[in-house]
Amino acid sequence: MTTEVKEEIELLMDSVQDKANTLDDYLTEEVDELANTDPHDREAIVNASFNISTLRKAVLQLNSTKATLQHLIDKNQ
Repeated sequence: MTTEVKEEIELLMDSVQDKANTLDDYLTEEVDELANTDPHDREAIVNASFNISTLRKAVLQLNSTKATLQHLIDKNQ
């Protein structure tokens, strides 16, 4: 692996981490919103729960992508 390719992968990893952090911030907001939702507002609870689940999955996928990229770098050094 050339230095240039490694640097590009590292930049991609940084970008993936930034996206994961942003989604994690959104996740925190959704959890806070759910905590402040009227317990009788079923639609709001379902929507917030869906958003939380989706955001968690997205963060996990981004973290997995970052780990895969790191493995690629480690493997080719």
